[in-house]
Amino acid sequence: MLAQIIVFGVIFGVIAGGIWLYKSSRAEQAETSETLAEMARTLETTYDATSQSMTGRLNGRAVSIHQEWHRAKPEEHNRYIRMTVEVTAETTSLELLRQGSAFAPAFKGDVQTGDRAFDRAFMVRSDNGGKVQQVLTLEVRRQVLDQQWLGELRVKDGQLRCMGGVGFLRKSHVEEAMIVLRLMVRIADGLR
Repeated sequence: MLAQIIVFGVIFGVIAGGIWLYKSSRAEQAETSETLAEMARTLETTYDATSQSMTGRLNGRAVSIHQEWHRAKPEEHNRYIRMTVEVTAETTSLELLRQGSAFAPAFKGDVQTGDRAFDRAFMVRSDNGGKVQQVLTLEVRRQVLDQQWLGELRVKDGQLRCMGGVGFLRKSHVEEAMIVLRLMVRIADGLR
């Protein structure tokens, strides 16, 4: 009899836990949708509820923000915030990666900014170190350092891409995400 009660309790616990996870995931997805819709209204861009993405133009450049699944390890599935800003084909290459990231062991930075705090926090690689140093002014480096969830910034396929912030995009991220997006536009303008 005691064994049956324990088995029933375990089954009930698993089912209740599954229901709770499902409901909390739905609530997080709803908050992400509301957050992106709010950002779209603020930036006068477009929000697509189906894909949970925001697209539009900021200072004349195409921009987007969306959630993305990423696998750093086969057993892990993490949700990240992906931001993109359009750049031209002749844009200087740039890869900026936070030290300690899952990709850091395979990444060798070749650009030093001379800012010890920044160089300790980020690895930078580029085909034009002088141009990148001009773009990464003291003000830009400070803004990048202040954005704790910014993990990776790189030029790829005609876009300046930022991936960061593990988890769902929340209302508390709106101001920070808009700062990062504007910072990315500024960096993209400087890389021309």
